[in-house]
Amino acid sequence: TGASGNNDIRSANIAVSTSEENNSSSNFQEKLSLSINTASTSRVLVHYSFEIKQSSTNNVFCTGRVSGAIGITDMVGAVNQNLDFTESANGYVRHNGSILDVSSYSGTRTYKIQFANGTQGGSSTGYSYIRNATLVITEITT
Repeated sequence: TGASGNNDIRSANIAVSTSEENNSSSNFQEKLSLSINTASTSRVLVHYSFEIKQSSTNNVFCTGRVSGAIGITDMVGAVNQNLDFTESANGYVRHNGSILDVSSYSGTRTYKIQFANGTQGGSSTGYSYIRNATLVITEITT
């Protein structure tokens, strides 16, 4: 039982930002960015955590995003796809989890936590806020 063959943790990086930032634009603003140089046989485990809220109470939104710009494919399986989390709460809501990037890209992979006011293509008022963001990326070779 258990894994067979060699599995190694080749490298790991962490980025943390506890400060609060706001954005009144529907364009995504970067909160954290973290890069790792990988081999084509590497897989990258991405752990993310952040808190978002919207300042208004009239059903407008804040969208938090985890993205990976890594060459041919993104970490969720296709080019330009992201993990988006949308909240209309005017109190902070935490989002955290992990995803495994299984692409066979050799070179620098960059992962980001971003946020925008409103939803993609939607209207927005007030401000969106983000705080307590963390990215941990671990390169695993097989």
